[in-house]
Amino acid sequence: MLIKQMQAQVQATLADRTYLAERLQRYRQALQPQARAKTQAVERGYQNTTSSLDEYIKAASEELTIAIEQARIEPTGSKPTTPWHTY
Repeated sequence: MLIKQMQAQVQATLADRTYLAERLQRYRQALQPQARAKTQAVERGYQNTTSSLDEYIKAASEELTIAIEQARIEPTGSKPTTPWHTY
């Protein structure tokens, strides 16, 4: 009985690890680059007076939210991949 419980715990832990790895990959490969591109596009629009400051603040806020969530699920000891030095 104890072995079955331990096996179930191992399987659950492996499933959680796989899910988090896939989620982190989505953040790194899709969400973060898309959010950064959107912020840059809105910033260019603001500089060209085709976007408002509110739109820029909203895009930058969304990008930051994604970066914070990514950092939350990032394994300990990993370095963040968000280039915040550009702000």
